[in-house]
Amino acid sequence: MFRDAATARTDGVIIDVFPDQEGDGAFAVWARFDGADSFLLDRRLGDERQLFAVVHGERGWEPAVPARPGSWSDADFEDVLLATVVEWIDALVPADAARLYWEATVPGGTQDHHPLGPSR
Repeated sequence: MFRDAATARTDGVIIDVFPDQEGDGAFAVWARFDGADSFLLDRRLGDERQLFAVVHGERGWEPAVPARPGSWSDADFEDVLLATVVEWIDALVPADAARLYWEATVPGGTQDHHPLGPSR
């Protein structure tokens, strides 16, 4: 969907991993565009840009994921979360998407940008 929505004025696709601010283990993964048309494209796709979210529901985590170990710092959680998302998303980036760079990051976090797919 993202590769097909990209315009000639799109430079890349950035996967943002957002750990919950309360540090309990909830998180969301969103995609956004980078480049001159990024605002327009992000608005056009709206909430469809959310790829995945883990929230605390009535019966625990939805969808079911392991609980965050109590000994982990926020930085530890970001490290593991970003590494897992990179592994999930990397395999999904189309091989013919080389004209766009793809990367994952934790906005405002302790992580650097991690290239994905053909960008690696």
